[in-house]
Amino acid sequence: MISSSILIVDSDPSANNHYDHLLHDCTYQTHVATSEEDARQQLATQKVDIVIADLQTLGPAGLPFLAYTRSLGTIPALIFVTSESTLATAIEALKLWARDYLLKPCPPEQRFHLINTCIDQRRLLDENFRLKRQIRLYHR
Repeated sequence: MISSSILIVDSDPSANNHYDHLLHDCTYQTHVATSEEDARQQLATQKVDIVIADLQTLGPAGLPFLAYTRSLGTIPALIFVTSESTLATAIEALKLWARDYLLKPCPPEQRFHLINTCIDQRRLLDENFRLKRQIRLYHR
């Protein structure tokens, strides 16, 4: 079975350790980017199912980064995590198709549940795409 891939965009090493601990028993492949530029490079070279990005790490590039992820061939689910938030930023992120928006500190169970939900949805979307393609073949 192919493992799902998660890109964590956070410049704080303790946050990256937190995700390592949270996902240590899972078969997910995790990658870490410590800047917006690093995250873009990784997204350009590998398939990623979920991006978990700290808004402070992305800085003013947060919402443009979200728009960038929408332009990729395989669009990852994007979850923003932040300790400083405004309602306007949260609404704008959701309008631009962010999957979710979490405030720090966020209980590990909530993050884990959200990650698993995103992975399940990705698998269902991929399966739906394959089935539609097979149906088109039979209708030719």
